[in-house]
Amino acid sequence: MSHAHDHLVRLLAWLAGFEAAERRVHSQNGEDGVLEHLFGFVGAGPKNYIEFGVMSGRETNTRHLRKAHGWRGLMMDGGYRDPSINLQQEMINVSNVVSLFRKYGFAPETELDLLSVDTDCYDYWLTETVFSAGYRPRAIVNEVNAALTLAPPAKISVPPPDDPRAGGRSRCFGSSEADRLSSWFGGSVSAFSSLYQRYNYSMVYCESTGVNCFGVRDDLLRPSGSHGAHTPPVSSFLTDAMVYRPARYGPNCGGHPRPHAPARENAMRSRPFVDVAEQPKAAFPYVRAPAREPRKPGERYPTAQCAEGLRGNLCAGVSWA
Repeated sequence: MSHAHDHLVRLLAWLAGFEAAERRVHSQNGEDGVLEHLFGFVGAGPKNYIEFGVMSGRETNTRHLRKAHGWRGLMMDGGYRDPSINLQQEMINVSNVVSLFRKYGFAPETELDLLSVDTDCYDYWLTETVFSAGYRPRAIVNEVNAALTLAPPAKISVPPPDDPRAGGRSRCFGSSEADRLSSWFGGSVSAFSSLYQRYNYSMVYCESTGVNCFGVRDDLLRPSGSHGAHTPPVSSFLTDAMVYRPARYGPNCGGHPRPHAPARENAMRSRPFVDVAEQPKAAFPYVRAPAREPRKPGERYPTAQCAEGLRGNLCAGVSWA
């Protein structure tokens, strides 16, 4: 068995292990276990992170890494400050996110292990801005909008904040009842996956509630040595549809509660999504999510099935000789 083939076997087994690895210590869902599993395979450098949109810092994707594994880093939130954990009170937006990173000691050339983005709004555009500035963390966590109407292959996001269709809104959720019932936020799984691929990352997992998805830099997933440069990225066989998890939160199990009163639904219809592949030309209105069939007991996700592709056909075309 060649080194490259052996690496592929271990890689597929690692991909198949994410669901079982989910574990909540301080995270919202199973992200703590997912990140332990992720870095157990790709390794960590300086054990550092940047996470923003953390509120008080009590329930975050990095608290467990800090407390149990000795990681250190920067957290930011618009409403909270706690110097003891390096939580800085900053209003983060597309125009200042890079300058804030620099302000707190993270230049683009800084080796960074983990970036976690959760602002409930312009997350796609914030992540694009960070990538375009040259930041290349080993791994990234993005909150996604996993509503069924945004399922793969839809590459959909709220418009960028400077787009007139965003209505001049600094955030997607406000204090009104219509906002609290809104599914107008963030970007779809395929939108983030396409962004990752543009910057040589692969989406490797979305946790089981459909809240967060995880990307890893492609060079960390390839076998070492001369074979590495010629092997395909994980995204070439692990498709968006395979990692997608429909939203399993809210009374409709399809994202945030959808509005029922006509006035509220009309308010949502005035807030379009955009196709990031065609942006700024194509716009799509808010659409009510249909009912979703629950997963059958014992039904496995396609990622686990793909890990058995070496013995079957589900990962046909993956051949690292």
